[in-house]
Amino acid sequence: MFSFDSHDDIDVNNLLHNFSCSKNILKWEDNLRNGNNQIVIRDFEEINKKLLHQTNFKDYSSEGRLSLMNFINAHINKKYTSSFLRAEMVKLIRILSRDKFNVELLYIDKIPQYLLSYASFIKYSPEEDEIEENDDQNVYLESLKCLTNSFYSSKTSQDSVTNEVAAVMLRVIRVLAFKILDQICIYTKVVKPKINVEELPSMDDSFIKKFKLDSFDFVENSELNNKKDPVNLINNLHDVIFLMLKHVFILSFHKSKQPNNYFVTEEALKEFKVIGQVFSSSVYYNSNVWPRKFDNSPWSQYFRSLFNIYNLSNAKSMEVLNKFRKPLIEICADIINYGSQYVERQEQDAINLLAAFPDHIAFIIKKVQSKPIKGSIDEIRLQKHLWNGFDMGVPFEIMKIIDNILPPVIDDEQTKNYIYNPLVELLPANLTVLIGLCRSSKEARRYCREIILPPLTSKDVQQRPDIGKGLRNKLIRLISQPELQADRLSAELLFILCKKSVPRLIKYTGLGNCAGLLANSGLLGKINEQKRDSDSEDSETEDYKSVENQVNPVTGYIEKQSKTNIFENMSEEQKEYEAIKLANALHKMMDLGIVSPAVIDEHGGTRAASSIMELVKDIKPENNNPDSDSD
Repeated sequence: MFSFDSHDDIDVNNLLHNFSCSKNILKWEDNLRNGNNQIVIRDFEEINKKLLHQTNFKDYSSEGRLSLMNFINAHINKKYTSSFLRAEMVKLIRILSRDKFNVELLYIDKIPQYLLSYASFIKYSPEEDEIEENDDQNVYLESLKCLTNSFYSSKTSQDSVTNEVAAVMLRVIRVLAFKILDQICIYTKVVKPKINVEELPSMDDSFIKKFKLDSFDFVENSELNNKKDPVNLINNLHDVIFLMLKHVFILSFHKSKQPNNYFVTEEALKEFKVIGQVFSSSVYYNSNVWPRKFDNSPWSQYFRSLFNIYNLSNAKSMEVLNKFRKPLIEICADIINYGSQYVERQEQDAINLLAAFPDHIAFIIKKVQSKPIKGSIDEIRLQKHLWNGFDMGVPFEIMKIIDNILPPVIDDEQTKNYIYNPLVELLPANLTVLIGLCRSSKEARRYCREIILPPLTSKDVQQRPDIGKGLRNKLIRLISQPELQADRLSAELLFILCKKSVPRLIKYTGLGNCAGLLANSGLLGKINEQKRDSDSEDSETEDYKSVENQVNPVTGYIEKQSKTNIFENMSEEQKEYEAIKLANALHKMMDLGIVSPAVIDEHGGTRAASSIMELVKDIKPENNNPDSDSD
């Protein structure tokens, strides 16, 4: 028997070289011919255990790979090969596929077809001494796992997926989704929601019985295997559907630039729509069904697949894609709303998909027409999402995510010691969706303004507008942090919430914080325009008005006057010296081109003045009175 050292520091190269040497392969072939699978099984089991946590196989030679794969290709589908050995062979391919280096050598000859047939995605025509079809659960599950790595790493494996195979994948996912929904309805004793599938092709679901997917405890090492109840079955089915949706996610990326891509066809999008309607139904989110809800969320892969489809497809496909935009947006909104019942979840993948079409999402802000059933998930969530009769679930959840990502800053010293949060990468998508809602929906805009920009009080202007715990403070601080890639979006959101009123924006943020947005938008010329009447009505309190004249419009707060006068102990000569020194410094910077006098151009932006005449052309000359007595 092939043996291994037990120490943890593994020499992968020598291990695999010894494993796939000609001596071992001849030994395995001899044992298989004599009907002895056990020795071969033990060798494959041991190598898999040793390599279980390895990811780097660059030193494994091409010769060794070819020898091993020629052996596997020749024997994996034979009748004399036991299902247990077949599963171990597939597992080894899966492990080696973690490294893209020379990965194509793992998918020689019929290996891609074998894997697809073991996963029941294709019908394979066997030769005389080959098995008719796989009916073993372990081989089925191991093949699904292996396909995830193979689709990610191997172009040969990707190319083996035809449009027919892709269609079968989505149909299988749909069948499993409805199987889960059936189990949930049985377990929770609720009526199954009506979802129209008449336009979709029928799908043979015999694979569920064949691989015992309708029985408990079929997933190896499941934490719930000792608990025989429908919840265990539901979660195990989720593990399977998660793997399949991961296949779709990977393939939707790799096939996005290929002609005749199945995933952008009307048939595929109908499948996506129905699968999403299952995932987003309120029945699906019953809290008693999800002890492992947050481990493998299949709808995360679902939304990532759609994100690839909508963002990577060519312009010719958009006509078909846009037909399904509205129902997919509704699915996103429902999952964001229902997912909010679980504090562990942030349905970021649904938000990312909404960010792909921010100008078409206003319709998700709906007026609640009827009172939901008492105790239902809708009644529970509307307790926090209902505002003036409208369902504000999506903007509420997005603002909560933004608020959680951005830390509060309570003093100026803390701004200098900012700690990077990797979740800031989520800000652009969240802000894009919020901007889209506020731009297109009057109700959403009013709601967000009420949360982010409530009427100012005297307390609000006692410190810099970017210091504080409120969402307004955090968004203003974000403007001054361009390295986070969300400064422009933050400024745009605040501008929209200020009704695109420049004076109002300056009042809330200070000119220094919003000058960049105004310059880029050609609005610097409006910084001195008169306030609208409405600017004071809903953005100021009487308390604020009492201190309004003390607020520095550039900084946006009441600056504390320095107790010491720096000129107090200076002589007139010293003051003159400092003034000349400052003038010389400015003159030098102008000569070097560092700064220059600027004027407002025809677009409302700024440009360097070409002559002194441009600076004085708008200055009105003094009216010289000819009747004056003065000389």
